[in-house]
Amino acid sequence: MGFPYQSAIRQWSRDDEQAVNEAIAITGIADLADRLVDELSGGQRQRVWVPWCLPSRRR
Repeated sequence: MGFPYQSAIRQWSRDDEQAVNEAIAITGIADLADRLVDELSGGQRQRVWVPWCLPSRRR
């Protein structure tokens, strides 16, 4: 999964991993964390977009 602030120069880090894990915990979507977005229903997709955006807001 990519984030808006990443580029070819700025890649995934331990801080990114921690931010994603925190966002997943805060939003309560751990049950969906290992699934591809294409496998999710419309409502589930809406739930995963919120934590996907949270780590990028921390920067």
